[in-house]
Amino acid sequence: MSSASGHGAPDGNPGLLRAAGAKAARFHAGLVGLLLLFLISGAMLFAHGASLRTTPAGPARFVPVDVYIDSGARPLAAYQFEFVAKNAQIVGLEGGDSVFKDAPYYDPAALHPSAPSPDERIVVAAFSTAADLPRGNTRIARLHLMMNGMAPDATPATIGETLNKMPRKLLVATDAAGESIDARLTFRQSGLQGDTQ
Repeated sequence: MSSASGHGAPDGNPGLLRAAGAKAARFHAGLVGLLLLFLISGAMLFAHGASLRTTPAGPARFVPVDVYIDSGARPLAAYQFEFVAKNAQIVGLEGGDSVFKDAPYYDPAALHPSAPSPDERIVVAAFSTAADLPRGNTRIARLHLMMNGMAPDATPATIGETLNKMPRKLLVATDAAGESIDARLTFRQSGLQGDTQ
């Protein structure tokens, strides 16, 4: 009689081995499908890291904003969101926590349109193939904004009200198998309590 294999499945139980192989194949197929979704969307994989911009004349306030996705009990493997900085410039982009600690991908064509505008739009995305994916409310990124017309001594409440008026939308949130997750996207000024929708 032979001993157990390296994966803990006893030799002579091909059904268990086939089930494990099928599960691994579904996981990899889900990740491949997820990667194709991002590539087809055309909203990422152009550049990586932070974008620095010039400062306009007049009062401005630099504000770091933490971005969270709450995936509930489901593991979060990938996300994509869109954000419009109204009367503000996006001057930096950092990673978040856990498997999303590296700076996410973004679409520079969306961030730097050919026509000038007082608003900036960014599409941000990331994915992970890690085994231990985060669940619940996870900080996925940090945006650095220069809010034009905002006094340097503006209160957190004033900054929060302005931030609440800036459109954002969660475009994609999936688990490791590429299955869609009913998740919630929130923004929070770094260092403060309370989310903005």
